[in-house]
Amino acid sequence: MFQLYKDLKILYYVIGLSVAIPLAAYSSWVEKIGLFLLAILFPFVCVIIVELIANKRFNSLNKIRETNCNITEYYTALCELRANCKNAKILNALNQNIAVALLDMGRYQDAFNLLMGINPTYFGKGFLGVQNKGVYLNNLAYAYIGLGDLESAERVLIDMKHCIDDPKLQKFDKEKNLLFDVYMSKKVIIQIESGNFEGVEQILLMLLEKAKSNLWQVCTSYYLARVYLYSGNTEKAKRYIDFVMQYGGDTVYKAELLKII
Repeated sequence: MFQLYKDLKILYYVIGLSVAIPLAAYSSWVEKIGLFLLAILFPFVCVIIVELIANKRFNSLNKIRETNCNITEYYTALCELRANCKNAKILNALNQNIAVALLDMGRYQDAFNLLMGINPTYFGKGFLGVQNKGVYLNNLAYAYIGLGDLESAERVLIDMKHCIDDPKLQKFDKEKNLLFDVYMSKKVIIQIESGNFEGVEQILLMLLEKAKSNLWQVCTSYYLARVYLYSGNTEKAKRYIDFVMQYGGDTVYKAELLKII
């Protein structure tokens, strides 16, 4: 959602300056210092306002998905935003997040189709561009996993690892580590879907401990439940099954567990 926020912020700068410059010229001409100062401060006030509005909106949307696991509600809200969107870059960002919602719902083909229509040139440049590309590749890899094409998912993860190792990302430890964690989660999911459960328990437990959101805990708990069901450890499996059943909302993880328990 950062790209959407960034474009809104730029938009308010443009609007603010378009008003501030004429006001500044007028106030300078009539030597009204107060009006001149107001003109100078106006665009910055606009930026502060849009930051508050955008942050509130994005936090609300993130809570719907990451905390409450109400994926359908999150998806619907994003689709409503997309319906009124005319900016290509913002549309790109919205489609990226809508694809994530589709993945959370288990609609892998729809997510894949949407991801394939995203224009990579809108990811941005520098650090932000690398990060956005890494997130996109993570989502694309998960779409391939959901479609059962594990070989394509592995190839996409190779490109994602290049993003993680990109020099532009090296000064941003928090973002780099988060990207690496989601990369590792896809690696271990591929291993599980391949029928190889060796060593996956330790990795999943590590990812669960580092999980920052309820949704990530639900996702990791789902795969831990599968690991323990495979090994016959029903007591441990039940712990994670109960967590997913209680907090999983309308995610694909809860739906899939309901099929096997």
